[in-house]
Amino acid sequence: MFVRNECRQSVKLALLGDQSQSQSISWSFTQDTHDGSTYTTFKFPNLHLSRDEIRNATSLCIVLSDSCAKLENFCYDGKDNQCRVTFFSEDESCW
Repeated sequence: MFVRNECRQSVKLALLGDQSQSQSISWSFTQDTHDGSTYTTFKFPNLHLSRDEIRNATSLCIVLSDSCAKLENFCYDGKDNQCRVTFFSEDESCW
């Protein structure tokens, strides 16, 4: 997930699954520089989901705080309350 650089400390909790069976999951951030600008990626490195689980709309809840509590402020391009998300295989190659 492509997020704003200043929002790295805003994630408080991430839950995977529906409300009756959700589990807390770990997350991480990476930063890369391109053409003199720094870009931050928010990752869930240990989901271990199959392609079918992803296709069937698995729930993922992120609890945010502070000035980045809204998606429009957290996501780099969140002005429409949406975030761009990409799923990778365990070896980090696109499916």
